[in-house]
Parts: sequence; structure tokens; C-alpha cells
Amino acid sequence: MHINPTESAVSNLLALIVASNPRFSVMAEEALQVESVTALATPDADGNDTVTVVSAQGYGHTAAFSYRRLPLTEIVPADVPPVTVTVVDEEADILTAIAAALGLIASELVLVDGSEVLEGAGEVTIDASVSSLLYSSGPFTVALDWEPARIDSLLDNTSIGEFHPPDVDEDA
Repeated sequence: MHINPTESAVSNLLALIVASNPRFSVMAEEALQVESVTALATPDADGNDTVTVVSAQGYGHTAAFSYRRLPLTEIVPADVPPVTVTVVDEEADILTAIAAALGLIASELVLVDGSEVLEGAGEVTIDASVSSLLYSSGPFTVALDWEPARIDSLLDNTSIGEFHPPDVDEDA
């Protein structure tokens, strides 16, 4: 099953579960709770490298599902293009920009280098989060092109109304 980068990690997991268990389609994403994600030291007989335990609102017990996460090395190109970020971007913004550029889901990624190297760093190393539902480890390096922050990124509306005369206190 292909990962849909426009959906959440849980939505993608739910789609994979439903593909093998059609009766599970009665479950809404909001009712699904991921209890744990465990990477297997050795893949099982079916080639699965991950076990996730899920519970569902309104249903007793939990269910364990085994599946194969997608190694980042299979989807990230060998020559990762530079990603443009701005000087006011924080770690989450940078992960979002990198994920968008590569068709990945940002919530499943971590910055290996740590946030202390971000401002002005020429490159960063990214990997799958240890708790990723979708990706297995495969660190890669991304060159960052820093640009100044743009004032228009702060604007919601440029038609800002009018001035009014000051209120006059009638008792004065």
C-alpha cells in the first residue's frame, strides 16, 4: 500500500489495517488509538519488521498488527535537493519543509543533529522517528538554503479598515 503524504500517519495505518481487514472499515480514525509501536529485531516469516498495538473507542481489548514500515532509503533520492527555509523557521517548520519537498509526513521525522544547529546550518540530518508508524530508519542529509523572513508571511489581511475619532466622555 502506498503512503499518502496528505493524510496523517494514523490515517495511513488505518488504511493498511482496513486493506487486510475489511470489517475494520467501520472504525473512524478519531476512534483509533495507537498504544505502542515496536520495531522487531529480526523480521518475521512474512517480512514484517514492526508490531503496533491499537485500541478503539467503544471496543474492548486491543489488537496487534504486524507490518513492514517503509525504509526511508527506499523513498528518499540519493541526491536530496536543497530545501529553502527562512531564518525564523523552527525545527517543526524545517521538518515540514523537508517533508513537503520529498513527499513525506513530517510528524514521522526527526532532526538528528538537534535544534541547536539549525540557525544558519548548511545541512541537517533527518531520520525516521523511533516511534514512526510508517518509516524505518534511513538517515539522510539535506542541504538548507536560508532566506530572510518575509513580512508577508505574517499577513492575513492588508485591508485593515479605518481610524475613528476618540471616544468623548460626556460627563467631563
